[in-house]
Amino acid sequence: LTLLVCVLPSQAFGAQYMGESVCRMCHQKIFLAWKETGHAVTYDKLVGQERNKRVCQRCHVTARGLEGVQCESCHGPGSQYSTLSIMRDREKALENGLREVTPQTCLRCHSGKSPHKLKPFKYTQEELLKLVHAPSPVKTVEPQADSEP
Repeated sequence: LTLLVCVLPSQAFGAQYMGESVCRMCHQKIFLAWKETGHAVTYDKLVGQERNKRVCQRCHVTARGLEGVQCESCHGPGSQYSTLSIMRDREKALENGLREVTPQTCLRCHSGKSPHKLKPFKYTQEELLKLVHAPSPVKTVEPQADSEP
């Protein structure tokens, strides 16, 4: 058994959390917008023994040593999808553990079970971008005047 453990790749033991410092190398605009959100400072809102309670850490910590609601809280641990060659191919990233964000992702913390009085929100792509990510540039098309002579 020991021999098998030594030769198996680390990926066999599951994906590892990398932390926002890895994500921000490619996603600088999203990182800067996230730093301005409440998600970035959720850990700071815990006081005293709350910082040691698992029930509090579930929503205020991404993983051991990663304070706040970082990228991987919603998108999953990134060790198997964070390389540039994988991230350039969305399907490949999803196959390697990148999670799509759904209403259930948010409801893990933003539910009636929370001891905090969280503002209810509508889960829409627009709200998600406003609360978590930098808004993607929206291409607008101006109506064209008829080109009749």
